[in-house]
Amino acid sequence: MTRKGHNGPPRGVDVTAEYVAHAVARLERLDADKAAINEDIAEVYKELRGEGYDVPTIKRVVQRRKKAEADVVEADELLRVYEDAILRAGSLAHVHEAA
Repeated sequence: MTRKGHNGPPRGVDVTAEYVAHAVARLERLDADKAAINEDIAEVYKELRGEGYDVPTIKRVVQRRKKAEADVVEADELLRVYEDAILRAGSLAHVHEAA
């Protein structure tokens, strides 16, 4: 059985210029694909902003949809607990008065 060496190929595997060149080319293509996808995502957010939607809220919705429902519920409950604690301490009273 071959084992991975530290920061290198598995022990007992010869490194060839062809293999490394192929891997680097794949990484470059993937990086270009990622850049194109990021541009597409930015364009969608720009369209949403142009239509009057609140982009930070849309981004939050996207992030929440990536999580398991139980994790979202737990995060919401924890947020309420923290906000209630702050309100009981009177710390948010000044923030709400200024708004």
